[in-house]
Amino acid sequence: MFEPKPRAAAYSRWVKILYTLTLIVMALTGFGQMPIYNRYYMSDVPGLGWLADFYITRNIHYIGAVILLGLVFYVASDFILSERNARCFCRRSSFPVR
Repeated sequence: MFEPKPRAAAYSRWVKILYTLTLIVMALTGFGQMPIYNRYYMSDVPGLGWLADFYITRNIHYIGAVILLGLVFYVASDFILSERNARCFCRRSSFPVR
């Protein structure tokens, strides 16, 4: 019938960890763009005072966006340039597979 398809991408562990951490930081600083941390006194918790400063959260959010876009381009270029999948997006294709 069908041969089992090899795993699409075996990314290293650091890519997955960096992606997860970047999404967490983006969510944390994204909420910091709205004044909810100061309004609900979450910035009064020791160590979280920087969340109330708009400019700090904006700069961290921009750095996170650069890292996230870099990871997206890395994974996309690895997918396009790899020969593992031979660019077959479905199990049954009318195009010949190399």
